Amino acid sequence: MAHALFAVVRDGYGAPGSPALTVAADVRYGAAAVLAVAVIQRITARQAAGIAAGAVAIQAGAVAPAPAGPPQLS
Repeated sequence: MAHALFAVVRDGYGAPGSPALTVAADVRYGAAAVLAVAVIQRITARQAAGIAAGAVAIQAGAVAPAPAGPPQLS
């Protein structure tokens, strides 16, 4: 959103292709990319922790393990 705002300001105020505003907008893209990576890493870490906690609970007998395959018709 910040990039779009910079683009509107850059193009709307008679400075199309202004190097300073173009660089500022591109810096915002870089920051957004870094933040996206950080969010993905946090989500992955929480998923791994949840999987590990589930495995510990299964080993402790607190939770029944999921069946190994599809249900069998009898």
